[in-house]
Amino acid sequence: MICKHCADTICKITPLNCEAYLENKGWSKTAKIGSVAVIFGKVKDEQLIEVLVPTDVELLDYKNRIMDLLLILEKAEDRGWQYIANDIVLSVCDTF
Repeated sequence: MICKHCADTICKITPLNCEAYLENKGWSKTAKIGSVAVIFGKVKDEQLIEVLVPTDVELLDYKNRIMDLLLILEKAEDRGWQYIANDIVLSVCDTF
């Protein structure tokens, strides 16, 4: 279960924000799962890391999938997921 504070943060994250952030950080789209999700991948320390980005905020488990994404990025980037979440929210602003 996601705590209230986490849920509030996650609600600000859109699929567009996630994709812009990941592309800016050197991740590449590797697959698409219908209209439900996009898979991004990046090689780090000779190992492929993949993350799933849900493409519909109305999915029942959207918040859980975003939290999974943040936790994977936390390990990949070696910094707190809260900082990553903030950067994701601001990432679309950086692309214009």
